[in-house]
Amino acid sequence: MKNKALVGISIIFILMVCLVTLTGCGNTETNTQSEANNNVQNEESTNENQKVETATGKVTSEYYGDYIDYGIDLNNDGDTSNDWKIFYNDGTYTYIIPSNSILLNKVPDISGIQKLSNNSNYLAYFENSYLTEDMKELQGNSQERFMLGDYKLEANKESSKAVSILLNTENWTTFVNEYADYAIGGPTLQMWIASWNEKYNDNIEIRVAENGYEVKLDDASNWSAAIDMKDKEGHTNELYFPKFTDASENTRCNYWLSSPGQRVDSALPTADIYQITDEEGQSIYATYYGMGGGFRPVVSLKANQNLVKENGVWNIVK
Repeated sequence: MKNKALVGISIIFILMVCLVTLTGCGNTETNTQSEANNNVQNEESTNENQKVETATGKVTSEYYGDYIDYGIDLNNDGDTSNDWKIFYNDGTYTYIIPSNSILLNKVPDISGIQKLSNNSNYLAYFENSYLTEDMKELQGNSQERFMLGDYKLEANKESSKAVSILLNTENWTTFVNEYADYAIGGPTLQMWIASWNEKYNDNIEIRVAENGYEVKLDDASNWSAAIDMKDKEGHTNELYFPKFTDASENTRCNYWLSSPGQRVDSALPTADIYQITDEEGQSIYATYYGMGGGFRPVVSLKANQNLVKENGVWNIVK
């Protein structure tokens, strides 16, 4: 009887050990599955964060022309997400530009700029009486920041005086907010070409001449102060050639660049400034400072300003 009792107790003990073991195995499987689920969730979260990161940071030429919400309304529609576009990034600073020439009521009242009465929506020229005065000294490092280049402005040249109005950052502070350092009255020729060349992997060249700059379309072209871009891939890109309708109901593209030019046939070569125009094709063209042109102020955001693209529009990370 004792042997039978011992056998019975042994069987019960073995069954209990097996039950505990099986239960433990079940818990191990559950714990392993739980850990796997947590790993998947963590991986998904990491992937989501990476997706945000890929749209944050340095802006490349792929995004030149994208809208950016800069918070300053230029077209009076109450929406600040359609007023500004990304124009250029030099590796440190991102530069933005209005999507079109701005209305003249948005142009600051600056001594030397004369708004045209018959095209009062957009166009203005540089006042001759002002250009007989001494040239105002540039403030800050605008000449370097906005890539004016090697040409040194000269106080005895009308074109230098007009360009100094565009380059003087004190004239354009109305376009600077908490996210930016400086603004000028229009892109320099150097920055315009740098943006274009990066966007289209092109090789438009620029050099210093006696009274300003000259440009060269390609290796087969001559140096000039007027080049026709209508055969170029990007000649319809509104980042570079935006059109507006003036007070006379004419659709046109004219805006000033902050760089002096040198036209061979100019009656007053010391007075030529570059414009972007569509009067004879889509052109970069040095013209007399007394001709009408629009304004597209360029804003330099703060160094390494992070941006996030959401729903097709870039937003500034606060």
